[in-house]
Amino acid sequence: MKISFTKALCGALASALFLAPANARPIDEDDFVKGEETILEDKGYILISGPSRWGVTLMKEPNPDDIARYQEAYEEAFAEASEDYEKKQARYLKRKENPIEGRALPDEPIKPERETFRIVQIERFMASQFGPTDVFKKGDGQYTYLEEVEPGTYTWYGPVFLSPGEGYIGQCYCMGTVKFEVEPGIITNLGNSLFALPKWEDDKTAPPLDIIYPMGLGAVTVKLPTESAPVSYDLPVSLQGQPVRTPELFAVGKINNFYGKMIGRMAPIEGVLAYDRDRVIDVKAERAAKAKVVAEAAEAKAAAEAKAAAEALQAQGKAEEQQMEDAIASEAQTSDQPETDTETGSHE
Repeated sequence: MKISFTKALCGALASALFLAPANARPIDEDDFVKGEETILEDKGYILISGPSRWGVTLMKEPNPDDIARYQEAYEEAFAEASEDYEKKQARYLKRKENPIEGRALPDEPIKPERETFRIVQIERFMASQFGPTDVFKKGDGQYTYLEEVEPGTYTWYGPVFLSPGEGYIGQCYCMGTVKFEVEPGIITNLGNSLFALPKWEDDKTAPPLDIIYPMGLGAVTVKLPTESAPVSYDLPVSLQGQPVRTPELFAVGKINNFYGKMIGRMAPIEGVLAYDRDRVIDVKAERAAKAKVVAEAAEAKAAAEAKAAAEALQAQGKAEEQQMEDAIASEAQTSDQPETDTETGSHE
């Protein structure tokens, strides 16, 4: 009798697939204006804008609390899979004891074991998707998204988002991307920087494909950028006066293709992200490393010069001390000699 381990594993993974926390919550402008939504001190907020609808996946770096929640989710999924196994095993044994003529006995269920039981990777557990729907504000050729998230460090995985009936669609920036910090109680305003800053026109990779997102009776085309544009951090009038900061971007090296989407990379960003063929270059880190080497060399040179100067000064001091000792000795020798009567030539 053949036991289908793959089928059992797929069932366990399917039940655990959507264990990821609802880490991002869209905010509607009307609710914000009415006072039904406010900027909370213990939450983070991400604002992204652009000339068309967009969808993104951001992955938060897990902290100890996140890891604990992930472990809790694992335990819940394992308990659910174990309970499901007991039910299926009971049905299987009953069927085995009472075979039905002309019908084959189904595969025996696989008991979940901790050594092999898996849920989604912690990176997916920490992922937040938003867009192309749930726009904060649209108009005047701009679409603005405002999402409430947990504070922390977020990596832009790429334009990947959940499509009804299709699962996750889009393109991952697995071969190079950026990250930024989201502080509590403040709107982290990315503006259109994620699309406008990169030099897409200079990156010699395969041209991106548009993403078709079904919406209502039609569909929305999410166009991936092909060239850089003027960067704008303009705020909707409704958000002016709120605590806002523009984040600093940092390069991120290669990451796993957690959603199995088309692989790509973020184009180079001056002073942040560059490439040597397929090698990701953290421009800020390299500059800092070079500056450290220069500073250490200058410090070593200054220390060597200071040491040499101190040694020279010490040598000069010793020479002067020796000269003084020689002068004293010479004077003492002169004073010890008997005086001579120059007129008589006799000694007294």
